[in-house]
Amino acid sequence: MKKLITLFSLITLFSLITDHWAFCQGIWKTYTRADGLSGDSVYCINQDKLGNMWFGTWGAGLSKLDTNGVWTNFMNTDSSIYIYDIEIDSLNNKWLALAQIRGVHNGTWVVKFDDSSFTYYSPTSNPLDHPKPLSLGQDSLGHIWCGTTRQFAFWFDGRDWYPWYVAGTGPVSKVNEIKTDRHGKLYFAHDRGIATLHHWLYTYWTTDLAFDKQNRMWFGGFDYQGLGMYDGCNWHFYLPIDGLPSNDIGDVAIDSSNNVWMSQGLIGVAKFDGQTFTHFNHEQGLASDRVEDIYVDHRGDVWFATRRGGVSVFHDTITTRVKQITEPSDRRKTFSLFQNYPNPFNASTAISYSIMTNCKIELSIYNLMGKEVIILINEQQLPAEHQIFWDGKDKDGKEVSSGIYLAVLKSDDLKKVIKLTLVR
Repeated sequence: MKKLITLFSLITLFSLITDHWAFCQGIWKTYTRADGLSGDSVYCINQDKLGNMWFGTWGAGLSKLDTNGVWTNFMNTDSSIYIYDIEIDSLNNKWLALAQIRGVHNGTWVVKFDDSSFTYYSPTSNPLDHPKPLSLGQDSLGHIWCGTTRQFAFWFDGRDWYPWYVAGTGPVSKVNEIKTDRHGKLYFAHDRGIATLHHWLYTYWTTDLAFDKQNRMWFGGFDYQGLGMYDGCNWHFYLPIDGLPSNDIGDVAIDSSNNVWMSQGLIGVAKFDGQTFTHFNHEQGLASDRVEDIYVDHRGDVWFATRRGGVSVFHDTITTRVKQITEPSDRRKTFSLFQNYPNPFNASTAISYSIMTNCKIELSIYNLMGKEVIILINEQQLPAEHQIFWDGKDKDGKEVSSGIYLAVLKSDDLKKVIKLTLVR
C-alpha cells in the first residue's frame, strides 16, 4: 500500500482550501511614505541578489527596503527626479532609467548605482534629445539593454552603447519593455507590437510581456486586444467575455504558482489561473487602483507599485503554507512542481515539473481524504523539464467526480504538492 500524505498535511491543506477569504485574498500589506518609502507615487520595483527590494518613484527618488525591514532613500531630496525602470545586473548593480527635469543632470539618463556611487550614461549621446531612455532589460550574456521613446534600443558592452533598430517600430514608437524568455531569447514590447532581435511577431500596441514556466509568452496592451498568450505556435486572446475585468492592460507578471497577474487601467489588478480571472482593487487591500508595475519576489510574494498609494504586497497563504509543509528549508531543492494548466479543468490538464538531478520520481494524484487516485509516474528520470497529462480518471480507468485533488511529486523523502480542481 502506498504511503499516504500525513493527516496533519491533509488537515492543513483542507483548511486552506475551504477558507475562501485566505484562498481568494491572501494577506495584503501596504507601505507608504509614513513607513519610510520616499514617495507614494511608485513607478517600478525590483529585487537585488541579496533580497533587498528597490522602488523607483515619481518625483521622490529611489527607495530600498532591506531584508531586516529597514528603509534607505536615495536621491529623495530632489523632487525633479523620475525613475521609469530598474534592472539588477549579475554584479548586483542597480540600473535606472531616470529623468531629471532640472539640476546638474538635466535630461533623461541610464544610471548605474553600485551601492556607493551613481554613474550617468546617455546611450543616445544627448540626454535632452529623442530618443530618450524608457525601459531596461538584460540579455543572456549579461548586457544591459535600454529601450527608448523612439523605435531604438541600445545595448551596453561595459564601455560603449550600441544602437539597435527594433523590428516593426515606427519613428514615434516607444519600446515599453525588454525581457528574455526561459531560453535566453530577447523580446521587445513596443507601441506597434512584439519583436525579437530580428523579427516582428505581433502587430498591435503592446505594453508588457512575461513568460510562464512553460515558456508561454503572456502580454497586454490598451483598450482592444485584452490578454494575449503565444505558446510558440498559436496565439490566444482573452477578453471581457471570458471574464477579463478590462481590456486595458499595463503590466504583466507571472507568480510562483504560474498565475498571470495584470494591471487593469484604473480598476486595480487581475489574476488569471488558466481558467478563472479574479479581480482585486482597493476594497480587497490594494493601496490604489492605479497600478504602474507588478513584481514577484524570490519568496513568491507579489508587489504592486501604485500611483499615489505607495506599494502593496500580496502574500499567498496557500502557496507559502504548502511549501512550509512540503519543503524543509535545510534540504537542497532537487525538483520543482509547477501549477497545472488549465486549472480548473474538465477533460484533461497538463502537469509540469523540472528535475535538477538524476533521481527516482513518483507523481501521484490524491483526493482530499488522502486516498490515492492514480500514480502517473514512478520511475528514474534524467534532469530536464517534464510534462504529463491527467485525464481525470483513476487507476482503473474510471472518471472521478468533480472536486479538488492533490498532485504530489515525491523523490526520496522530499515532496511537493499542488491543488487541482476538476469540473465535470
